[in-house]
Amino acid sequence: MRIVAGFAKGLTLAGPGRKAETRPTSDKVREALFNIIDVYGSSFLDLYAGSGAVGAEALSRGARRVVLVENDRAVLNVARKNLGKVRERADGSPKANVIDSDVPKFLKEFKREKFDFVFCDPPYAIKNRQEIIAGSLEKALHEGGMLVFETSSKISKELPQPDRIKNYGDTDLLFYTKGK
Repeated sequence: MRIVAGFAKGLTLAGPGRKAETRPTSDKVREALFNIIDVYGSSFLDLYAGSGAVGAEALSRGARRVVLVENDRAVLNVARKNLGKVRERADGSPKANVIDSDVPKFLKEFKREKFDFVFCDPPYAIKNRQEIIAGSLEKALHEGGMLVFETSSKISKELPQPDRIKNYGDTDLLFYTKGK
């Protein structure tokens, strides 16, 4: 994995290892995502962050604040390492951190700030996708903010109708705008 664009373009990121539930967002899908959304100067929340590649990409592309949420201890350390590598290349000190938390618990308890963008890529096996979408829209986003939900093309048909959907092979990105 590598950073696709921004000040850390080309930086190699550590992968999650052989964790069965962790499948990193591919370089191709990350590049397509950030060609659709402009995160420069925004706040960005990455739920189910895994290795942190999506949040690291947002930081490299100029997000002013990036928060990663992950609860798998082995992958959590990889996310911290990857975010640290990007921050080392940054001019100044962009605000970025990794939170060790279960996502449903995080969404229920988190009240400190709202974000411009929320990216959510849960394990395909989880059952509470609709609750995660609703909680992200209600609790984590500014009015007019955008949730991008990554899932299997087979699963996306079972989810609430997005404002926009983009397909990349067997991966779908679903775009939901708060207040629409």
